[in-house]
Amino acid sequence: MLTGINHLTLAVGDLGRSVDFYVDLLGCVPRARWARGAYLSAGDLWLCLAVGPVRPAGDYTHVAFSVAEGTFDVCVARLMQAGVRIWQSDSSEGDSLYFLDPDGHRLELHDGSLASRLAAVDAAPYEGWTRAFDGRMAIRLRAAERSDVPAIECCARAAYAPYVERIGREPAPMVADFAAAVDAGEVRVAVVDTAANRPSEGLAERTVTATVAGYVVTRVQEDALLLENVAVAPGFEGRGVGGRLIRSAEEEARRAGLGKVTLYTNVLMHENLARYPQLGYTRTGERRENGFDRVYFEKTVTRDRESDPGSAV
Repeated sequence: MLTGINHLTLAVGDLGRSVDFYVDLLGCVPRARWARGAYLSAGDLWLCLAVGPVRPAGDYTHVAFSVAEGTFDVCVARLMQAGVRIWQSDSSEGDSLYFLDPDGHRLELHDGSLASRLAAVDAAPYEGWTRAFDGRMAIRLRAAERSDVPAIECCARAAYAPYVERIGREPAPMVADFAAAVDAGEVRVAVVDTAANRPSEGLAERTVTATVAGYVVTRVQEDALLLENVAVAPGFEGRGVGGRLIRSAEEEARRAGLGKVTLYTNVLMHENLARYPQLGYTRTGERRENGFDRVYFEKTVTRDRESDPGSAV
């Protein structure tokens, strides 16, 4: 799973000219140099200049750099004074300068962030604008907070209510103490940003609300992570929320250096009995607990090497 950009490599024809451009003009920090390349940095960005055939993109593909707060105009003036070539005019949210480097690579200086862009386009949407795409949504996972408890409880009751008649009583998640679980740090929620129009003095004002789309409860045991409870809120079924929550539990087990994830489901929840093997879980047994007949599953996960003392050499 991607966590960000590791480094950016640009092909250059004249190493000295490019080093001068990126260091002296753009303010990158030189880190190392060799016959056919150089390593520079800009904030957290690792930039590599590599001598070789140069074929700049002729389409909209480009690299956008951030600038220190309050310095955009100064940076632009410096670049314009140096005679950089402009490849596009600015027409989007936030201030931008679109310019070429000495080899013709398309660059941009941008004063803004993803958050500011999303807010701006929520207020004045592009044609076809949506926070969901290809049937998927922009799902954020975070630790649950006390303020999330009512939404978690509603999610659990709605998700498990269809099983009441089949089982003959409310399933355990419908009566679980989620407040205690949240206080213990055992609950994560999947949050989806939803936008809506709100009348404001005769105008349609765009507002964005963070909606709890699902949750997962996990608990560390001796040699495994117990995935005790997972549910998806009504309206978000079949959109990848449940799978994302289950994968997050598996990742939690890896980070904790645990070798497996265990879970259980009611013997009468036939849908789950079919689904968990499809996700790589193996059925390990059945037992009666707290008045419920439960089927247990487990899945082996690869330990994080940094969490495994045996990996040190």
